[in-house]
Amino acid sequence: MNKINYIIYGIHPIIEVIKAEKRKIIKILISSNSNKNLFDKVKKLIILKNLKIKIELVNKNFLDKISNSNEHQGIVAYVDNFIFKKEFFNPQKEKLILLFDKIQDPRNLGALLRSAYCSNISGVILSTIKSSPLTGSAFKASAGLAENLNIFEVSSSEKGAKLALENGYEIVIADFGGENLINYFPIKPTCLIIGSEGFGVTKSLHKYGKIISIPQKKNDISYNASVAGGLIMFNFAIKMNLLK
Repeated sequence: MNKINYIIYGIHPIIEVIKAEKRKIIKILISSNSNKNLFDKVKKLIILKNLKIKIELVNKNFLDKISNSNEHQGIVAYVDNFIFKKEFFNPQKEKLILLFDKIQDPRNLGALLRSAYCSNISGVILSTIKSSPLTGSAFKASAGLAENLNIFEVSSSEKGAKLALENGYEIVIADFGGENLINYFPIKPTCLIIGSEGFGVTKSLHKYGKIISIPQKKNDISYNASVAGGLIMFNFAIKMNLLK
């Protein structure tokens, strides 16, 4: 579980946090040699939202150091903890949810969260075991759109799958050797499990639901985890009429 204040960076992530007004932004740091338009854009949004957020101009090297990245685009923010969903999802209202099983690359995690938001998926279950937490890098890769998602944390993927079943969701597992994705049409509220970059979905989870697979040119190749996840999410969102 994330228990500490952490750093987010990049213009879009910080703008999304300001717009959402879900959690406190403690301070924003902007590189002293960054584009003036960046400073003005952030300041105008803060004024528009009637927020009191301290903005400091600092050296770019300092931003590199505190963000542990050179991809901050000249802007970094200290923020309160991400606000995770406290109650599990309701299949009557939230028809399609995701369970990410041991996604270890924060950029893949962020890209998957970005696709989830764009596909209008109701929420995401994140496991804290052998999985990337929602770091600044993951948040940046989501373009800040993770801020607008309902994310529920569990201690393990198996616990997440069991909770989904207990609450009335049908489990569908994206992995090799299953029914062709194109031919599969979800009928019931669905929890879609997407697995890790190197190993797919943990085999012990296969017993909880049906396996579906993306058709591809050859069996000895595979899509990148975030690309595969995005394709499957879009397919399910269209079939479940989530995108109008």
